[in-house]
Amino acid sequence: MPQTDTGLLLFIGAIFLLIGLLGGGFEISAITIPPVGKLPRILSVGIGVILMVIAINRLIFPSLSLQSSVTPTLEGGPISPTNTPVPEPANIPITATRPAQTETVPPIIFSEWRDVPASELGNPPPDDVGARFRATNDYAAKNGFVGGFPNFHEADYGQGTVYDTILIK
Repeated sequence: MPQTDTGLLLFIGAIFLLIGLLGGGFEISAITIPPVGKLPRILSVGIGVILMVIAINRLIFPSLSLQSSVTPTLEGGPISPTNTPVPEPANIPITATRPAQTETVPPIIFSEWRDVPASELGNPPPDDVGARFRATNDYAAKNGFVGGFPNFHEADYGQGTVYDTILIK
């Protein structure tokens, strides 16, 4: 197997090119390539050629190194350890500062969860999803909320069924 990305591109491009030119129906090591139709063969040739062109382009024109070819210079010539000017020590006062104190901002809460008695929602049938949504939204509007929706949990704590609702402020 190729060890570099360029070698891998060449290898994969060659496989696609072989599939396109031979139409499949061959075996490479433990991989069996089944016969393919006309359109997959055309696409395989295109992909193979593109991958191989990219790989060959990388081989012929390797990436430029990250080091700059520009040499820094001073008025007297290039900078080297022998002619590098030594900076003068600066008289900068050092002061210690205390970090600013931060205030804890309370979170902004946009919703509220409530157990609403089924009677306050008009006793919508538990299996009627639309009625539950409408009843919950109507309840929210009557109680000063923008809207609301049921989360379909319900309980009975001994005083009748309550439906869990999310009310939006």
